[in-house]
Amino acid sequence: MIASSLRGCVNLELSTQNAHRHTKFFACVLALLELLQPYIFKAEYNSSLELVADSYFSLIKTSGLQSKDLGTLTGKFLALLLEFMSVDTQRAVCYVQRHAVVLKDLSNLYPDSPSLRSILSVVSLPRQMFPNEGDCETDDKEPSFLSSFAPPQQTVTLSSAQLAPIAARLSNFNAVEEISSALHDLESISHRKVAILEYFTDELKALLPHPTENCRILAHNLMIRYLKHKPSASEEFLDAFLSCFESDRYDVINTTLERLAEFVLLCQEHASLLLQRVFHVNVTTNINTAPYISEVFMILNMQGGK
Repeated sequence: MIASSLRGCVNLELSTQNAHRHTKFFACVLALLELLQPYIFKAEYNSSLELVADSYFSLIKTSGLQSKDLGTLTGKFLALLLEFMSVDTQRAVCYVQRHAVVLKDLSNLYPDSPSLRSILSVVSLPRQMFPNEGDCETDDKEPSFLSSFAPPQQTVTLSSAQLAPIAARLSNFNAVEEISSALHDLESISHRKVAILEYFTDELKALLPHPTENCRILAHNLMIRYLKHKPSASEEFLDAFLSCFESDRYDVINTTLERLAEFVLLCQEHASLLLQRVFHVNVTTNINTAPYISEVFMILNMQGGK
């Protein structure tokens, strides 16, 4: 049903889609797919996932190759594809290969996109190195050239002695480069073992309102990654997330608003409190929070099947 709804919107002009909030619908569906990772990549959902992804490729082909108006949506979609490739490499590569032309055209508009470069590094391999579509469905043996792309599956275990230096670097609030480096290290480690973030919750909470954009965004990203892994921990982050709306820096508030919908989905028992605080921001500042509130309601309604 979702795939059909998306497919009905892709041939409209971008201005028409924006006027009817169709692009917002695409963004909301993508947010739900992000929350469903990695379960959405199971073989039993493969057909449905591909139908939905086809609509995003159609949207990019018709409206996303001429300008960067769909830049944010495109970036998140590419990140989802890359995650698909890391979870089920053979199936993902077989699918992505069918859209190689669109991806290569997209690289002209986003030549510096890390996600796109990673995807194209596989898509650009000679065609004969890929199994055909039938093999994708029936052959469980992964070609050897794909094994180097897939991330290691072994458990990542770090001792307290290894964790302590990262925590110390994260705690040095004024050392921006040190914090940024530590956050990138943590992002890399947690990509393979999300549970490791449990040891850094206090540091992440402290960094949510950090004045440096890169550090702040990384902290928010890692928080959401951890809460997707362990939604029951959302209440632990509630006060820190809410306090960001009290910041006197508009960039801090805007970063927090961008993660509002995801946070509310993971902390639904406090949705009313979160929305009240965001409405208060709208009343007391020059920041228009209405689009973010609408996005929350749209996602909650979709989740409830309304």
